[in-house]
Order: sequence, then structure tokens, then C-alpha cells
Amino acid sequence: MTKKKRVFISYGREHSLDFANRLYTALEKEGIDAWFDFANIPKGDDFQKRIDDGIESADNFIFVMSPHALKSTYCKKELKTAVKYNKRIIPISHIEVLDNDPAWSELHKATIKKLNWVLFREKLDKTKPQSQWEDIDDFDNSFKELLQVLNRDAAFIAKHTDILTAALSWDRKRRLQHHLLAGPD
Repeated sequence: MTKKKRVFISYGREHSLDFANRLYTALEKEGIDAWFDFANIPKGDDFQKRIDDGIESADNFIFVMSPHALKSTYCKKELKTAVKYNKRIIPISHIEVLDNDPAWSELHKATIKKLNWVLFREKLDKTKPQSQWEDIDDFDNSFKELLQVLNRDAAFIAKHTDILTAALSWDRKRRLQHHLLAGPD
């Protein structure tokens, strides 16, 4: 089982690898334990199992939106898992996606479009590396907004994760009675 984290970061590499790394670094600097694939999947490991465990054991699910993320099979699968586990989903607008873009699947519309997004937008410029893309929104101000969201109802969200991981563990142990939560839990 993966160590519990406060945040799982889901993103599409083509547009958002550098941004996701920047976000991960800022979160860790604030003392917020974050799950990021480059930091949490050892070479040679089953990456899908690690991702599923990461989502399960994280209190919050950050979905970094970009055209690539909305089209990515992996990102859709991650979002579907977060919805299945009733995780708090925090959408981050990174690279603008037009409302009429066919990448908006029914899953995205049902899950993401109804939530209030944190804006960390950057201007896509394929002539430059991602690290040189121009900020549209001030990263530091947006990061402060994100911290407010992460701190809101944090104890309740953490308890949800604890109960969820215990329930999933019980389910994996063939629902044997002696593995049930008891007493104060």
C-alpha cells in the first residue's frame, strides 16, 4: 500500500509535465505531501498499480487541465478512479481548452465542468520548452488559492481517505469478519 498523501497530481505530459513538477515542488516546499508520478513510481514498477494506489491513498485529487489531459486515456482513467472513490477533485486550468473542444467527454463534463477551477494558466508555445511558457495567471497567487482549497475541511477529507482505505483493505481481504473495523474506528 502506498503511503498516504494529501494530494495526487493528474496531468497530461505533453502540455503539463513541467507545470506538474513545479506544482509538486511548491506543494512539498509547503510541507504538503504530494503524489507525482516522477517522484512516486520507481523504475521497473507496475505504474498502473502505483497510480491506482496513489489515488486511493490521497486526500485530494488535482486534475491539471490541458487539451492533452482531456484526450489522454490515462488521465480519463485517473479521473474515473477519483470519482469512483468520491475524492475531492480540484480542477486546475493550465492550458485553455475551448468549451466546444471535442476533448470534453461526458466524464469531464459531468465531473469537471460543474466545479470551480483554480487558474494557473500558461500560454502554450510549441516553439519553446514548457519551462519557458509565459504565465497568464500569477503562479504565487494561484498557489495561495489552491492552499485555501486544500485546507478547507482538511480533517473531514483526511478521515474519508482513512475510512476508504480501510474499507478497500477489508474488501481485498475477502471481507472476512475479523478484518472489519471495530471499536472507536
